Amino acid sequence: YWDRKDGPLPDRHAFKSFGQELQISDVRESDAGDYECLGLNTESQQRATKAFQAPSEVSLTGKE
Repeated sequence: YWDRKDGPLPDRHAFKSFGQELQISDVRESDAGDYECLGLNTESQQRATKAFQAPSEVSLTGKE
């Protein structure tokens, strides 16, 4: 389960690898924020979470 702590997920998001990966197309500055992945296990009541922060600035460089 994916969540964005400071607002809704961007409408350009998609889930990959059976929901294990979050992909955001056409990343924008407004996509910056705290995202969290929550894993549930049918064998245990314990939850596993992993949070990360998307940067507010993205720098792209290319080689000639």
